[in-house]
Order: sequence, then structure tokens, then C-alpha cells
Amino acid sequence: MPTHLTNTAWCHAVRVFSATALVFAIVLGAVSLAATLPEKPPPEPAPASSTPPDVTPDLLAPDIKSIVDRGELIVAMTRADQPPFYYVGADGELAGLDAMLARDIASRLDVKVSFNRSPKSFNEVAELVAKGGADVAISKLSRTLPRAQMVRFTKPYVTFRHAMLLNRLKLAQRTSEEKLPQLLRRLEGKVGVIGQSSYEVFLGRYFPRATAVSFKTWNEAVAAVFAGQVLAVYRDELEIQKINQSRQDASLTLKTVIYKDMSDDIAMAVAWNRPHFAAWLDIYLDSFPTDQRAADILRTYGPTKEQS
Repeated sequence: MPTHLTNTAWCHAVRVFSATALVFAIVLGAVSLAATLPEKPPPEPAPASSTPPDVTPDLLAPDIKSIVDRGELIVAMTRADQPPFYYVGADGELAGLDAMLARDIASRLDVKVSFNRSPKSFNEVAELVAKGGADVAISKLSRTLPRAQMVRFTKPYVTFRHAMLLNRLKLAQRTSEEKLPQLLRRLEGKVGVIGQSSYEVFLGRYFPRATAVSFKTWNEAVAAVFAGQVLAVYRDELEIQKINQSRQDASLTLKTVIYKDMSDDIAMAVAWNRPHFAAWLDIYLDSFPTDQRAADILRTYGPTKEQS
């Protein structure tokens, strides 16, 4: 075989081997590089929405859907103002704790609010709700067993202690200061209360020996105890504090007694067949401070603050 052919073949073989080796090296390097490079991190999840999506209308509980479809929350209150819970302020608008709660609840349901103030008494407020004339009672309404037979109460959002104002002169005619505690527990005599109110019920329950004298308004009852027409008037501690603060002669004419072991739970009420709405209101009230004292409520929601 000629020498130049052998050299040519050898050179060709070398070139083929070199090219093959180069390709192998490149492939091997690529595999090594792929093995050493960190895996690409997965895409970060989309940030969660700051507000939950609206509830699908078809999934709303019927008793809540009826309010949303109407676009209005109807709130029952007594015709007479009950400051600091609700009263007409200097600007002509309804103000106070209950008015604030009603507006906030309506805003959370994304509806407007209207107030039905046709009831003349607290019992009539409960009756109006039971008959479907309002969606909810937010009216400084005490929870009582008779009312609970026709409406569904929420958890309390304010709890007061029971209190009395006693006419000092009539009290002195009945007992000595030493025997006063016994008299207060076994109270006999005329006691003024607001007609068709929770304290008319409470008086019969806690003071069965007393004689209830019903008045149309609290102001009439207070006037009667100042005049000595009744031995005492009976209501919650907030109303008693208001009298002591507004009448300079109160401490001279009247004696204040607060019953620390007797409570008055103030709650909202809905019709008995609206369980989902009642449960929704309970969850709403979970964030409301229920341990407020009477003085705190007066200071925060009272007419003095609103009209200043």
C-alpha cells in the first residue's frame, strides 16, 4: 500500500475521532452543567385578594336574601327617644349607640337603612318584628321570657345592673337605716315602672310584694317619686345615673340603690323564623365591646357629645 494513502487515512481517522470526542465532551459538559444548576423555582402564587369575593346571591340564606333583594334594612325603635341609645340630634338626624349599630349593619349588608318608629312601647317593638313589620329591633330592648316567646334574641351587646330611686321621706317612714338592706330585698309599697317595659316584668319576678304603678313615660315615673306618690322607681342603672346627673335635688330627695346581682341584658331581636340573620348578627356582635359601663356609654354616645 502506498505510504501517502496510509497517511491520508490516518489523518482522516484522527479528525473523525477528534470530532467525535468533541461532541461527546460537549454533551457530557451539558449534562454536568444541567446537574449542577439549581432547579428553576416555581412561580410565586398570586397574592390573595384583600377582600373576599361577594357571596353568590343564590347561596344567601333566604332570611338574609330578602333584605339584600329589597336593598333596605328596616329597624324597629320606640317612638320616644332613648338617649344615649337613640335620639334626634341637633342636626335633625338620628344619633346614639343603636342608630350607629343600625347604620353599620346595613352597610355590611350593602343596603340602606330605614327606621320604623311607630311602636309606642318596648313590647310593641318586639311585636312589630314578630309580625314582619321590621327586620330587626335595635331599641335598647331587654331580653325577657315573654318577648322570647315571639322573637329570637341575639347575644347581649350591653348589660346593665338593676337600680332604683327611692323617695327618702317615704323610706324613712318605713324603716331605719340599719334595716334598709332587708327592706330592699323584701320591698313592699308602690313602685313606678314604664308600662309594657321589661321592668314591669322584672318587678313581679324579683319583688313580688311590691305594687307596680305603670306610667306612660319614664319622666312621669320620675316626677311621681320626687313628689312622693310612689316609694320608688325601677329601671336600669344608666337611667338612674342620668337622673342623678340632671337633677341637682336628686341626692337630697332620693336614695339610689343598685342591685349588683341582677342584670338587664340589652339585645337585638329578629322574627323567630329568621335564624340565619340572628346567627349573622351574633357574629357581628362578637367584635362589639359588651363590657361597657353605663358611664362609658353616656360619655361616648350621649346627647351632650352629639350636640357639642
